[in-house]
Parts: sequence; structure tokens; C-alpha cells
Amino acid sequence: MTLEDGAATASDAMILEGHNLSETQMAATLGIRELGVPSGAAAVTVTPTEITSEEGGRRWVLTVEASGLEGEISQQRYLAIRLGDLVATFPYQLANTPSGTFTWTITGPHAEVGLGTDGAIDIAIAVTGRPATGVVLMQADLVGDETHALVSGGWELCDAGDVCSPATELAFDANSANGLKLKPAKPLVGKYTGSITIGSDQDPAGQTIAFTVYGTSLVLQSLGVLVVLLGVIAAWLTSTWAQNRINRSELLRPLIALSDRASALAARLAKLPAPISAHVQTTRTQLAVLTGRSMIEEFDRNRLLPANFPVPGAGGEAWADEYKTALAARVERCSIIEFILDAGLEPLVAFNTGENAPAIGAAAATIDMQSAMAKSLDDAKAVIDVEIGAFSVAASVTDTPVPTLADLALDVKRTSIVFWIVFGLLATALGSYVVVFSNAGFGLWTDFLFCLFWGFGLPVTATQAGQATMSTVGTALSVPVPQSS
Repeated sequence: MTLEDGAATASDAMILEGHNLSETQMAATLGIRELGVPSGAAAVTVTPTEITSEEGGRRWVLTVEASGLEGEISQQRYLAIRLGDLVATFPYQLANTPSGTFTWTITGPHAEVGLGTDGAIDIAIAVTGRPATGVVLMQADLVGDETHALVSGGWELCDAGDVCSPATELAFDANSANGLKLKPAKPLVGKYTGSITIGSDQDPAGQTIAFTVYGTSLVLQSLGVLVVLLGVIAAWLTSTWAQNRINRSELLRPLIALSDRASALAARLAKLPAPISAHVQTTRTQLAVLTGRSMIEEFDRNRLLPANFPVPGAGGEAWADEYKTALAARVERCSIIEFILDAGLEPLVAFNTGENAPAIGAAAATIDMQSAMAKSLDDAKAVIDVEIGAFSVAASVTDTPVPTLADLALDVKRTSIVFWIVFGLLATALGSYVVVFSNAGFGLWTDFLFCLFWGFGLPVTATQAGQATMSTVGTALSVPVPQSS
């Protein structure tokens, strides 16, 4: 029995015939009852009307009225028949099929879309003609561009009440516009491209929507910004700090060479016999000032050397000039002491007869004072000539070559703390825009690695990284790479 148009209340009729009936059955009143099986919202009543009664046979029209039908329905139901001593149960099919042709249109995102704040994609479904029942997500084939894997945990269809389940079946009325949400079962990170298929009882093949979706989170983006900043700091350490350390070592070389020269002079001074050795305390003191540790501490204290860790504001031409002046003064002092030994103190040894010990000691003390008082070799020579002349020996001046600083390469960059802060902020902000916020699917481990590369100044795209060589890495990090001869 079919009830047309899918109405909530409908009626139809069936024919009931009885043959080879007994006299009792021919005279009995037909009793008929709808058993109400299966139970549900539909209520069915059956009214019999006898239309013919012939010898041995009777015929009735059974009018069936159904109410409380909801949408499209098809049920197997049962009628209990009593006619005198005859009792029987008959099955019948109750079907309520709406008229009209089922059509529906499913609209999803166009081309590319990022997950909203609710982590879902909006899907629109328009149904016409007949209701849509058993609407379900049949397939989700979205593959990660980097991982080449499907979304972990799959996808879920959510109804208007945001009730989600991978196996949720939904139903929509005829001639209705409806909204659904498509959500990943787990937080989505990265870029995924592919399609989904949504089907229903009326359209088992379903409709397919192709699109690209990006997933990330504020936490991951914040971590990306921190990694970019870490890359900027690491780049600074490998360039500014390393170059500063190299510059410091280069500037220490003249001081260490001068210290070695002073140590050799101190060894010569220690070999002088008495009474000369008792009157060279000033020279000893001046040589002690020229030891490596003493000069490094003094130059560090006066900020004439790059610090072990770069100091904001250090460097520049004025700083380099002060270093040259201080170094030249100590080279000059060392040359004066060497001249005092060569032309003064060591020649006195030849005149030390023991009888003239007081005079030798007085001469040594006078010459010794010049290691601190003489401003030039000429000043020292004038005093030595007088003292040695008293012993009828003319002091000869041997010009000792003074080391030059012309070959010292000073390439100290003036770096202020303001410049460091501005550079760091600008570099971090630019890297955050280029690497983090421009990638709607940010959050994969490769994204964080690219953040670190970007901060270092290395190539960050797959094509650039594939073309990178030791030379390009060395150029980015300001590290010289030896070339084969």
C-alpha cells in the first residue's frame, strides 16, 4: 500500500477476498485489527466495507488511514483478521514516497582555505524535490604536501548543533538550505590538498569537492617567531661574536710579540753582576709592565681591545688610533730599555774592577733611571754618554729598529646597542612575515627548520636549498671557505 506525496496524513485502500467459506463464516461479521507493528510515530487504522457476497465467497474494501508519518517511510506491517471461527494474520507494506525529483547541491571552499577560529570548514547543502536522508561523509582524501599522508584521525561532519562524529548521518527537509561544518578529528597542522565526498540515501554515489586547506595555531606561529629570533641571534654569534674574537686575537699578536721581546731583555738584565744588578730596579719595574698579562689587562681596562664578548659602542677609528698610540708608546719604551742594556748597563760590566764598585753602582743607578724617565733614545743616549764617558768610554748608539703598525689590519666595526636592537627586531619581524605568517599551514618540523635557516641567512625554499653549496653557506655566515689551488 502506497501513500502518495509524502504527506503526514494519507489514505489508501486494499481488497480482501474470502473463498470456500462455511455457512458460519458467510454469516459472521468481519473483524479486523491493525497490530501496530512495528511501533513508531505512524498510527494506522483499517476500516472494512463489504462490497460483494456470493455463494461460498465474500469481498471487502479495506480503507487504510495513516497519520503521524515523518518524511519518507517504508514499513512492513500486519493485519489480524477474524471471520467467525477463521483467524488469520496478513502482512502488508506501508510506503510513503514523496513526489518530485531529488536534487541537491553541495558547495565547499573555493581553491584554498584556512581553518577558522573554530577549526572547521563551512559546507553548504541545498536540497530540492525530496528530503535528503542518511547524509554522511563518505570519503576524505586530503593529503599533506610535506608529509604525503592523510590527515591524522580523519574528518568529521558536524550538524548545526556542532555535534560531530565520523559516522554522523544527517537528514534535511525538501526545499531547504542547510549548513554543515567539516572538522579534522585532531588539530590540523600544515597544507593538505585533495577532496571530500558527501553522499546520502538518495545519492549513494555522492558529490565530491576539491580544495586545499591550511592548518596552524597561534602557539605554533609564536614558536616560529621565537625560532626566527633564535636564528638571528645565532647568526649574530657566528658573525659578530666570531669576528670580534678573531679581531681581538689579531690585535693581541703585537702585544705578545712585545712581551716576548721584554722577557728576553729581562733575562739579560738578570745576568748583570753586582754591584750593577743592585741598581736596576727601575728597569725591572718597566719590564714587568711590558709582560703579556700586564699589557692585556691594561688594554682591556682602557677598552683598547675588543672584549671577549662584543661591547656596544666599542670600535671605530678613534678606538683604533688610541690602540696604535698605546702600542707605539710601549714599543718605544722597550726600545729604550734595550738601548740602555746595549749601550749602558752591559758595557759597565767591563769597568767593574771591584775597587770602583761605588762609582759603578752610582753610574748604573743613573742609567737605570732612564728606563722610566727618558722620552726618547736621544734622551737616554745623552745620559749614557756622560756616565760611560766618566770611565773614558764613549757610548755608541745602535739604532734599534722599532716595529711598525703599518701592517696591522684593523677592521673594527662600530656597533651600537641601538643598531643591534633595531636590526634584531627588523630581522625577526621580516622573518616572521616571510616564513611564519605567510604560511597558513605553519607548524611542521620543517617549517621550524626553515625559520632557523632564515635567521642564519641561509636559503629557505626547497629550490634554493637544493642549489646551496659550501660556498653559499660560507658567504651567508661570513666564513671563508678555502679554495683548491
